[in-house]
Amino acid sequence: MNSNGLAKYYDALSPWERLPLLVSAAARGDEVEGDRLARSAPELCFRVANYWGLAQGLDDLAKLYALEQLDLAAFYGRVEAFLEQDALLGDEEGTRDREERLWKGAQTLAYRFVVRADGWKLLCTELHIDPDVLLRQLPGYESIRKMEEEARLIACTPEQAIAYLREAAERDEPAKDKAAAVRREYHLDSAEDVARSMRKFLAERLDSWS
Repeated sequence: MNSNGLAKYYDALSPWERLPLLVSAAARGDEVEGDRLARSAPELCFRVANYWGLAQGLDDLAKLYALEQLDLAAFYGRVEAFLEQDALLGDEEGTRDREERLWKGAQTLAYRFVVRADGWKLLCTELHIDPDVLLRQLPGYESIRKMEEEARLIACTPEQAIAYLREAAERDEPAKDKAAAVRREYHLDSAEDVARSMRKFLAERLDSWS
């Protein structure tokens, strides 16, 4: 029986049966099937307070922020491990250049981590919320806190981060494109940019419930 034949039974699916089918449809990019499954689900009607969308959005944003910071921390840990490995190799040919590139990469990752941390703090200050109150309940909070302490010690300046980014881009460009790489404008988000993006995320979540 094809999916068209099965579709007439979709309204009888339980949530436990429907959700795996929705995930499978999304995984294979089947928007038609996903839409059928979603539209055929019985609806529940309920009332929520007018701040519900904002509260849910802030909770989701805190989790997303924590995951992205943990991802940066994991990437930083890998770079740090390569640096330690190179230190054991001593003065072998090519090691010093590689070590310098890795160190610049570590500084840039630390800079990005700090910028995101400052953006989160800026947003929470505007909302008059303790920046840690939503994070303490999440797995990985201590790792994020310790990584921030270390990142603030080694993070490069914004100017250095741009210079490192340009240097890496020029190194990876084919010789004929070097001039274009030099002229290209490079940009890294500031804490204000991060906070602005977070505010937009919250506004969209609030609007979705209005």
